[in-house]
Amino acid sequence: MKILPIGVRGSYPMPSQATSCYLVSSDGADVVLDLGSGALIGLTNHIDISAVSAFVITHLHYDHCADALALAHFPGTRTIYSPSSPSERFSLLKNRRNFDVRVLAQGLDFRIGGTEFSFFRTEHSPECYGVRAADKSGVFVYTADTAWFDRLPEVCEGADVVFADCAGFGKPHMTPADGAKLKKLTGADVYATHFMPGIDLKAVAAAGLKLAEAGTPVYIRR
Repeated sequence: MKILPIGVRGSYPMPSQATSCYLVSSDGADVVLDLGSGALIGLTNHIDISAVSAFVITHLHYDHCADALALAHFPGTRTIYSPSSPSERFSLLKNRRNFDVRVLAQGLDFRIGGTEFSFFRTEHSPECYGVRAADKSGVFVYTADTAWFDRLPEVCEGADVVFADCAGFGKPHMTPADGAKLKKLTGADVYATHFMPGIDLKAVAAAGLKLAEAGTPVYIRR
């Protein structure tokens, strides 16, 4: 499995730095997790949009979904998974004729190629879902936006790599200390993501975490 960060910033993009977007490629599947501000430009540098199997929008904050509005103008039909709330933002996706929109929910799972995708509710508002992707090479978890919650180690159990929202300042996000705790409890290789404005990256490094970097792929091989 290959995980390619396209955008790792939170809140708003910076020059040449998009907000949340990750391309997960494995056996017969190319799935995009989130499509934040500025992400579509970076994504098209790595893959033809027509080759993407599905787009997953973990929640409807604009730093995770803004470029889905531009995606609607690309030719062809796209499969989009998204929470149904907030309803006014969901309608912007649902009402696009070339979007096949499917609703995310706790416990939803589906298979694309040889990869099983499953979803879990996170501790965040608005409604937000983390993603677990498993294939013959291993297991990847993307926490999406979340504060620490008690079931997080459980849903990350057995993961080889976790991209965790732990580069923030705490609620409604995790801290680097939370990321270190998750690493200790699960044994997973934890990469900090969602770099908020003004974040001190030294704190992330001091917590023993790796940094997810746009354009730098992470591979899972067992």
